[in-house]
Amino acid sequence: EQLGRQTQLRMEQAGQQAGASEGAQALAQAQADEAAYRKALLRKKKIEEDVQAALQFQVIRGDVNFGVRGKGFHMLFSYAEHGPVSLVYGGREWLYRAPAPAFWRASTDNDKGCGFPQKSALWCGADRFIACTGWHTEEKENLAAITYRFETCTNPKAQVQVTYEVNIWGDLKVKVCYTGAPGLPSLPVFGLRFLLPFEAEKIRWQGLKGETYPDRKKGSPFGTWESAMEKPQYLIPQEYGAHMDTRLAQLVIGKDQLEIGMEKEKPFGFSAIPYTPQELESALHPEELPPVTRTVLTVYGAMRGVGGIDSWG
Repeated sequence: EQLGRQTQLRMEQAGQQAGASEGAQALAQAQADEAAYRKALLRKKKIEEDVQAALQFQVIRGDVNFGVRGKGFHMLFSYAEHGPVSLVYGGREWLYRAPAPAFWRASTDNDKGCGFPQKSALWCGADRFIACTGWHTEEKENLAAITYRFETCTNPKAQVQVTYEVNIWGDLKVKVCYTGAPGLPSLPVFGLRFLLPFEAEKIRWQGLKGETYPDRKKGSPFGTWESAMEKPQYLIPQEYGAHMDTRLAQLVIGKDQLEIGMEKEKPFGFSAIPYTPQELESALHPEELPPVTRTVLTVYGAMRGVGGIDSWG
């Protein structure tokens, strides 16, 4: 009799376990079905948003400008100014004037000590004055692009090509190519310089902490950082404010932000300061610098270090 009661108890426990197992399987299946349903809704929403963005995407060809507009943005590329002259997202204008290839950074005391500004002075002129030799536009499905060709005022001449490509979401992809020539002196930097019509409230970046340069970065930890736009701290204004090995940079004004990154998260350098290299070069004292009214954003493909274990090069 006791054996029968034990057998019956084991059978009841087995039944409860089987019921619990079936309930767990049913719950897991219901959760999987709900997750699949939500994914399907998200895919449907994404398709609907893509269709809506594609319907609003428009290319306008004018006599002197090439315009692109879409959902929440519009851009204007100038044939005469050789680049984009208007970049508007959500009603905010992000450009003061057309970007231009960057060849110069302000000289440091180390540069002056080793005579680098005199050796490479022609790049200062090339940074300020460059000739556009032509452009062409291209339209693809959900894409519009314009390519500018430049020639430096150096002897011999170097060639630069800048392509701006816009998709239906307003993402602006920029490709900059430099073709040098034998006999040219060392480049201080190469990149693209943007002038923004306001002083950025905050600079955020994922990369190395603080001011870093190709030869001054080993002690900086990697992370995500934020600061106000940097002002020059040197008694004699000179190059400052660069950030190397950056994965992502953001310029913040109010509730808006402009985000800069490279394809495949390739590291890059950038600086976001109130002055151009020429303004820093022209000032012997900080009080000679102009009032802060804008942001000078330079994205670097390459940069010369600031020099010197022996302080001279």
